[in-house]
Amino acid sequence: MYLSKSKYCDLWQCPKIAWLKKYKPEEMITDDGVMARMESGTKVGELARELFGKYVDVTVLNETTLDLPAMINKTREEMCNDTSVICEASFSFHGLYCAVDILKKEQNG
Repeated sequence: MYLSKSKYCDLWQCPKIAWLKKYKPEEMITDDGVMARMESGTKVGELARELFGKYVDVTVLNETTLDLPAMINKTREEMCNDTSVICEASFSFHGLYCAVDILKKEQNG
């Protein structure tokens, strides 16, 4: 179980939302406006990736949910391989989880 920025923000915005997303996600209602914003965000992300040229996306799905441990391991492997651009680079530290949209290695690190 990881605590992400999104989960942390949900908790502070409304503890009931955080509980609902965790224990009864099938009860969540997503209206057309929310879906449109999510689709726009996906398109912006795809356009942003194109700005960096060749990249490796470390997203791993387990059915419909993200496999965070696999993504963390895949990020570590790509960093060891000196991959210059990693999308959805994932890290954990003391049970906290962070994913970076685009991680680009520069000349000095």
